[in-house]
Amino acid sequence: MIVWRDCSYLFDSSKTLVGIDPGGSGTIDGVKPGSSPVEARAVYGAPESTAKNADGTYSVLYQADSTAKTHYLIVYNGNPAAGATVIKIIYVCACSVPRKTVAKTQVSYVWPSTQDGWTIRQRSDDPCSAVSTGDDGVSSNFATRPDEFSCGIEADSLLVCRYDAGSVTCLVNYEMKDAVRFRSTGPAGRHFAVTAHPQPLRATLSNGQVCNWISHDQTQHYGGRNSWLWCGEFSADPVRALLLKSNGSYFDTSGTLWTAEYDVGTAAPTTVTVKSVVYAQ
Repeated sequence: MIVWRDCSYLFDSSKTLVGIDPGGSGTIDGVKPGSSPVEARAVYGAPESTAKNADGTYSVLYQADSTAKTHYLIVYNGNPAAGATVIKIIYVCACSVPRKTVAKTQVSYVWPSTQDGWTIRQRSDDPCSAVSTGDDGVSSNFATRPDEFSCGIEADSLLVCRYDAGSVTCLVNYEMKDAVRFRSTGPAGRHFAVTAHPQPLRATLSNGQVCNWISHDQTQHYGGRNSWLWCGEFSADPVRALLLKSNGSYFDTSGTLWTAEYDVGTAAPTTVTVKSVVYAQ
């Protein structure tokens, strides 16, 4: 057993012990107080971080053991980049450089399931009986898969449906988690067109607004544009909405963090970042 005396201890901001200087003995690789930055770099490579301390010393972090996730925190008397300095103290520590997180829009997909809290109502009729005629008009704007479609009259509000073993399940209202299921053989074996920009069920913006799909848009928006993705209360005056682009999408997806045009009434829209988007599965 080794008992260390005259050690220096390093604590983080939460007063947790994260590093120990074992009495100025240096590292197993021969780097020790008095060694130069060139010697440390020759053994441990480029540092992961460098910070100037209030007393004029510099703290430099080198990786010690990638498996154990330990580092050497080496304190220099002066700026190691200038070269004319030596090591003052070496800590063996569990410290690390915080990883930078890349802002990214979270995209998720949902499908009605009672296990996820959905209500799936049973219908006795078959609103999809006409699908077997091969009418391409039953393609759904919400579909993200070629086996998804829409059917029934507008009042049924069957946004997107899926056939499985003699039954059809349709998503009716994402916000209310409402769906229907009925017996039907009309869509069996059919494949349908999928739009390049499916209609989202919901979008949450960085400004705190939550935008949901609305079935009718008879409101004037900026430049005469349309929106079926209204934000906040639908009864709000003026209406807040995301404007549909000419390519049929609400979002600029060129970066990891999507943006959208947020419109209040008929005023010129502002560009907002999008925290999350939900589509039908």
